[in-house]
Amino acid sequence: MKLENYVEGRWVASRGEGRALINPVTGEEVARADASGIDMQAAMNFARTRGVKALQGLSFKARGQLLKSIADTLSANCDKYGQIARINSGNTLLDAAIDIDGGIGTLKYVARLASSLDSSSGDARIILEPGQDQLAKEPVFFARHIWTSRPGIAVQVNAYNFPSWGMWEKVAMAMLAGVPSITKPATATAWLAHEMVRDVIAAKILPEGALSLVCGGGEALIEALQPMDSLAFTGSAATGEMLRGHANI
Repeated sequence: MKLENYVEGRWVASRGEGRALINPVTGEEVARADASGIDMQAAMNFARTRGVKALQGLSFKARGQLLKSIADTLSANCDKYGQIARINSGNTLLDAAIDIDGGIGTLKYVARLASSLDSSSGDARIILEPGQDQLAKEPVFFARHIWTSRPGIAVQVNAYNFPSWGMWEKVAMAMLAGVPSITKPATATAWLAHEMVRDVIAAKILPEGALSLVCGGGEALIEALQPMDSLAFTGSAATGEMLRGHANI
């Protein structure tokens, strides 16, 4: 099996053979993941246009409803996810459940948080914090804080040991903020993230451009970042240093 990438509103196969995903218990190859030949600039531009417009046109409450629908879809497939984690990550079913349930629980928590924001602010897309700060000795300059969405996308690079929880906690907070996500799971254990995203896309929950998935190398994603985009990373110190030292960061 070769994992596909979900970009520009469609599933796309790469051109290369990719990297093997191995069952750590048996040493058997269970899948391959690759992102070569994918036009990452086009994928990110699609998210910046279609995804940003769709998500930022929704209230916090509506974004929370999207997150709840994702969680409900994932909950219906937990048994399948547990088997994938057992094969690809070598988890026991209990260990797999911690990761899978953690991701689903985080989605539900952020969905509830979205409802609490709207309960205090109406059907809101922008929050004006109460009070103001005096910026000068004399009471002539004041500032107030406004919470709103940034006009960019969130690129999210995740670690191998929590392919569910690590992915969905980043996606949930970005979606609540009205920012589309391009998520890149660690290649070695990408099968679970791939299957979860495939189920969510098949359920037709999200507007186009709100969520993209890249399985395989993510170098081209980093190179395509623009000034209003963000990069969230969980992983090794070596990879973190590489990302911090990249010319486009």
